[in-house]
Amino acid sequence: MNPAYSDQQLKERIQLALDDNITHEELADWCSRYMTDVYRNDHYLITTDGRGPYPLSEQATEVANDIDAQWDLYLANRYSRTEWQTIDLATIRLPREWLEKWLIDLTRN
Repeated sequence: MNPAYSDQQLKERIQLALDDNITHEELADWCSRYMTDVYRNDHYLITTDGRGPYPLSEQATEVANDIDAQWDLYLANRYSRTEWQTIDLATIRLPREWLEKWLIDLTRN
């Protein structure tokens, strides 16, 4: 597992996206890479078998998974197939309240 994946890294990335210091695409890509790593390396099975933890806490993993899924759904529901051919994903912004909610969710236990 990549040591760059931590709860703190996820919080920082969400805050950076809120402050427009990274794109929402970059945030979603980070979450997608994390979730791909979890499933590709069977970290889900390891955790549910009790043999070891995710690099992120359970709450942070849920947030990362939600960001990954919501990014794809947001794009699919908002843009047509034709628009997909020309759109610059770096200009797409998720609703601010979603980012704020994910940040709050990370502070809950």
